[in-house]
Amino acid sequence: MANILLETVVYRKGHRNSKGEIAEWVIVQHNTGKILSSHKSKPKADKHLQQMEYYKHIKNESFVGYLNKQPLTEMVAAAKKLYEAITAS
Repeated sequence: MANILLETVVYRKGHRNSKGEIAEWVIVQHNTGKILSSHKSKPKADKHLQQMEYYKHIKNESFVGYLNKQPLTEMVAAAKKLYEAITAS
């Protein structure tokens, strides 16, 4: 079973980001409580969370994600095909 991490946007009054600026809207990993990013407004936090979900999906469906699931011999063969496709054009 895949390891599923869920994140959510939460308001934390008085929270400051790594630069010391007030950034009270945070993206929190629900099962650990770890703050993944801090934002000055809820719309910015929501947008960043959408981007995180999008890139998580892309990573899982991408060629790199495919390669990560394959044995080494299949990875070498796939890389060779990719190289041939790139150099042929």
